Amino acid sequence: MSQIPSHILAWKKSFKVVHMEQIPAGDPRRTVQGFEADPLFHGPALRIDYNDPYEQDEDRSKKVTRYWAARDVEREQRTHRYDELLGAEMQASILRCEAEQAAKEGMAGPSGKGKEAPKTPRRTPRKAAIVPPSDSKEEKEDGDEAPPSCVECLRKRITCIPQPGKKRSCMACYKRKIRCDFLDKTAWAVLEGSRRMAESVRELAGMEKRREYFRLELKWGVGRGSGGL
Repeated sequence: MSQIPSHILAWKKSFKVVHMEQIPAGDPRRTVQGFEADPLFHGPALRIDYNDPYEQDEDRSKKVTRYWAARDVEREQRTHRYDELLGAEMQASILRCEAEQAAKEGMAGPSGKGKEAPKTPRRTPRKAAIVPPSDSKEEKEDGDEAPPSCVECLRKRITCIPQPGKKRSCMACYKRKIRCDFLDKTAWAVLEGSRRMAESVRELAGMEKRREYFRLELKWGVGRGSGGL
């Protein structure tokens, strides 16, 4: 394939590529008598002077043939550029999806449990001091932070408002007299990873639909051109 023009290389996204219609060989626009220039073609314009006594029909036919040959080359270049960009976008989406999945698995750990954060060592006091037991009320309140939303509020997509003085029960579940369950940090990480995975799958499906639509558009253009003869 010849060198791709700069205006085609300027397209960096597949959806920005401007496609050209596939015109069959027997279309009247490819003849001298019914010649019509393609407005999307960036090549040199073709002018036919029927009043020029020094220009024969054979000369005009050669001009038309060269014009459409150059135009068909640019059409192939645009199609190649579209396939190249779309393939790169699909590959990037797959890699991003795999990276997110690996990050999710790394966060969960081999046993499915979240990794524990390293504990900060405590300084040894100079004098003996009364250390409260590890299950004291103060440490429980400091180390046991409530998630931002319970399962029921998340399912109904409403704001989760905890009851005063209770971090494991919200007002909505209390009014409905149902059990109020909160997700731990590992479950939230898995849920977020699943959401990103679903977004990547939808993005891949959209790219595949655009490719299929382009193929059907080309096929429809060929059928329309053949039917006009």
